[in-house]
Amino acid sequence: MKAQISLELLITFGLVLAFVIPLILLLFSVSQLGYEASTITQAEAAAKTLADNINELFVQGVGAKKTIIVAFPINMQSLSISGKEVVITLKTSNGNYEAISPIFANAVITNQNLLNNKAGLLSIGLQTRYTANGNVEVEPIYL
Repeated sequence: MKAQISLELLITFGLVLAFVIPLILLLFSVSQLGYEASTITQAEAAAKTLADNINELFVQGVGAKKTIIVAFPINMQSLSISGKEVVITLKTSNGNYEAISPIFANAVITNQNLLNNKAGLLSIGLQTRYTANGNVEVEPIYL
């Protein structure tokens, strides 16, 4: 009698595991796709925020300063501001993704490595100076 109860319990437990494990794996993969979509959206918003503020400082002229708070996604690999665009590179399951936002001026970023591999809310001070060749120099100040 005890052997039959034990066998039935093992069979029931095995059937439950056979249905639950694939369900958990499916839910995990779906949540991972949603997470990547939200980090891509966050990177695009961060690039647009930086570009809009650089444009505003460019219009204000030499010596303009501003402190902004930007939310960078956790899988950000690099941030580059060169030429007429702000580029945030993310690492995703499909390879690298670049969130790009255009700016008015030819801008260059000093202290390029200061913002690479950072994540979360960062307070960044921006100031503009014109270089000899007419480019706008953006200097991030990590606060």
